[in-house]
Amino acid sequence: MDRKGALNYLSLYRTELLTAIQSIELDRVNRAIDVFVEARAHNHSIFVCGNGAAGSMAAEFLCDLAKGAKLRVLPLVDESPDWRTDPHGVTREGEGFVQQLKNLAGVGDVVVGVSSSSNASSLVRAFEYASRIGCRTIAITGSTGGKVEAAADAHILVPTSHPGSAADYLIIICHMIGYYLLNSERAA
Repeated sequence: MDRKGALNYLSLYRTELLTAIQSIELDRVNRAIDVFVEARAHNHSIFVCGNGAAGSMAAEFLCDLAKGAKLRVLPLVDESPDWRTDPHGVTREGEGFVQQLKNLAGVGDVVVGVSSSSNASSLVRAFEYASRIGCRTIAITGSTGGKVEAAADAHILVPTSHPGSAADYLIIICHMIGYYLLNSERAA
């Protein structure tokens, strides 16, 4: 790609990013904030998870939520083989987050899943388990929302299917929520 081609690509990328930011459904973001505020008021735990690159975004989101916002936030680690094996030695794909929730989560806790693909089976299973035991679930996804959206109580859609762009938008939404909670706690 020549210099002019690179500048055209950069301009297009920026335009798409700005368009996506303008299309973020703030009402959905606000509903997620309400869930976090309620969790904070009742001293419930918040579990944050995501696979691959979305796992890194989930970790950054965890930092945003934990920094002075007075939320008890815990990461669920990625799908390592040890987490997919049940106590009887049976391997179950996509069960890593569920196994961790079985040990840690309780009624009223919140499980947040970040997924750029929006079809991660491990997040779907985590949300299904969390709902069964009385947790609230929030999905922040790219693409179409997919199976992860269908399994969540609340959903924030990132309006793109391009994985790189989805990562940009996901982190913007996570910052919107995290810094709102941080600043609202400071103002209180």
